[in-house]
Amino acid sequence: CLYSMADVLREQAELRNLAIGGGVAALLLGIGLILVISHGFSRPIEQLVRGTHRISEGDFDVKVPVQSRDEIGALASSFNHMAEGLAQKEKYRSVLAQVTDREVAEQLVSGQVALGGELREVSVLFSDIRGFTSHTEGMPPSEVITMLNEHMTAMNRVVHEHYGVVDKFVGDMI
Repeated sequence: CLYSMADVLREQAELRNLAIGGGVAALLLGIGLILVISHGFSRPIEQLVRGTHRISEGDFDVKVPVQSRDEIGALASSFNHMAEGLAQKEKYRSVLAQVTDREVAEQLVSGQVALGGELREVSVLFSDIRGFTSHTEGMPPSEVITMLNEHMTAMNRVVHEHYGVVDKFVGDMI
């Protein structure tokens, strides 16, 4: 050999180290980009999952941020619209439950019964305990309440067994 191989071997080692270093750097950069991009996809989905859990727990005031105009953004926007509709439906249900029987309120909200009324033949019952005042004026309040609860529970059960609706309780009257 007329020329020394040491310089060529050194250059070859430097090129090999440079290629390996560049490959490792490119690999790390690729992994970093994948993590950033996957986080960009997974974060809105995680927010939707958290929102879904809150709705399943009865919190209809939940909103998820709409961060893009792609399919995930459209899904987030649709989710927010659904949550608003559920919140409004729950408000209607709670208002109706205060002024009417729970079952009637459910039927109205679900659309099974139309507003505007209908002609039906019905029976109306007014009931109270005979001699309630004279019977209970000497009783301790806790006993009076226990007696009323037993009476109203039994009356309520009978009314519902006959597909009736309890309009209200006033003292000992149903």
